[in-house]
Amino acid sequence: MPKELVRMVNFLNEKASAGEFEFSDSVSYWENNKHIIESFSYDSRGWYFAVAFAYITYMKDGNIIFDETDNIRKWATGFRLVAGASGWDPEFMKLNILSFEDKTENIGHLVDIAVQKYASSYYDNAVVLMSLLPQYKLSCFAGLMENDFNRYCVDYPPECNMEEFAIAFVRTNQLTNDDINTAFDITISHTSFISSTAMSFFLYTIDRLAGQRRETCEQKILELLQGDVSLYVNPLCHWLFFQQKIGLFIEKCVILLIKGLKSENKEAALKCIDDSICIHLKDSNSLINIFITIAESLTPMDILTMKGCLSSFQKNSDDFLKFALSFIIHPKGIYRVVGRRLWDDYHLEFSEFNPQKDLDEIPQCLFIISMLQDYGNPETRLPKLLPLIESDSTRVCNVIMNRLVPYLDDYMGHVIKVFDKLNINNEHVIKIRKYYDKRADAIEKRKSLKELSPKYSYMVEYQEAINTQKTHWQQEMKEAEKNHKGFLDGLMKNVLLARGGGWMDDNGNVQHLGCIQISVPSRQLVQSMTPMEQNEWINELLKDWNETAGNN
Repeated sequence: MPKELVRMVNFLNEKASAGEFEFSDSVSYWENNKHIIESFSYDSRGWYFAVAFAYITYMKDGNIIFDETDNIRKWATGFRLVAGASGWDPEFMKLNILSFEDKTENIGHLVDIAVQKYASSYYDNAVVLMSLLPQYKLSCFAGLMENDFNRYCVDYPPECNMEEFAIAFVRTNQLTNDDINTAFDITISHTSFISSTAMSFFLYTIDRLAGQRRETCEQKILELLQGDVSLYVNPLCHWLFFQQKIGLFIEKCVILLIKGLKSENKEAALKCIDDSICIHLKDSNSLINIFITIAESLTPMDILTMKGCLSSFQKNSDDFLKFALSFIIHPKGIYRVVGRRLWDDYHLEFSEFNPQKDLDEIPQCLFIISMLQDYGNPETRLPKLLPLIESDSTRVCNVIMNRLVPYLDDYMGHVIKVFDKLNINNEHVIKIRKYYDKRADAIEKRKSLKELSPKYSYMVEYQEAINTQKTHWQQEMKEAEKNHKGFLDGLMKNVLLARGGGWMDDNGNVQHLGCIQISVPSRQLVQSMTPMEQNEWINELLKDWNETAGNN
């Protein structure tokens, strides 16, 4: 008998002798009196329901009936704990199993474990139970392996059904090293056994093998990953999640898995991989190898799916910055797009990166062109870039002057604010300021001409467009609110706002709404681009500089 079970029985007997508790055949009585074990640790409280289940099923001849209000999961846990020490005959065990049939809660795995523990303790009884409830055959197989592995292999030769053998084997918990070696030798000899179950088997056994067997197991896993990997994503990611150390073999597995992904399921698979390795994978070189594999085997944009690994990589700030910069100045446009996303999303404007010191002349020029070509937020792009206007290199100054003019057309005063903040004011900046003043003056004059404003020249059409847009957004908001209850609804209550934005609290005091605001610079000319101009702009972003420069 498990010592925890004995301890709980003794405790309840003492309480019963003192008149504080009674052994009852009522499920609800045990549920209502579970406070009596509050002195026990959380892990030990499951044994209370183990005692309860054993007592009630004995009194009820195995016919326990649970109500909808009963905590079925607690009772299934008790069944799991007591099954291996119960000594019940197969017919009685069957009745106990059926008492959990058709329950709404997800307790199937607890019942499976109970059956496995029963088979692990009572070999002959489990064989009979399989004939009574064949749906629990695999759980029985796992228990029989734990009971007597050699006898199991004689009674149920693995060669007859390798799939069932492997599924049952990975559920086991109490096998000796000799049993594991024997199981591996049997499975590896069946070269045609290729499935997700085979992968689960080899992943389960690899950490329990040594020497030549472990090397053979590693080779088999890598061999399986050479083909279609869609079957192996879940078992491999499940195994990766529990690996505390990411070595060369695991890195090879991840890279082969990524190379074998299909485009139609790549996003879900990459998220699964990311969740599995991001906690333990810290090595910069391994992360870079994985990211490069994603870029070359799938697309560079798919790197952004690996948010957990990117966050882990960011902690190695110098390596992360070098990686982002290598993408920002990459010849291929799609790589540059990803590099700029990394810069913006991980706020590299706050890094210690100094392009004048850390980059040579040509990379400085490429950095300028790339960072300004997609008109990204000037507050995050310009602080590291504008100091290059003070460069001693004529080439660098010419490039930044050439690229900054169209950028300023969109962001106007935001560019000047950065110059002021950086306290930069050389001859090149003076030219920029003069250009800005002329353009700002022209825009103001343009705005003052009512003849060019649609508010006046096309008043009816303009007002109709505004009303149509307003109606559209109102409909969109109503659709969004239908059948939707936000998580804040349970934390807050509705109040009636008076004119001016105030409301009265429960004490009769008038309260005012707080002000929360955020502003982001927006491009002024983005909506004025024609479809052709937009296509030209996108093509420019994605252009391969090697082809443009003739260096292919």
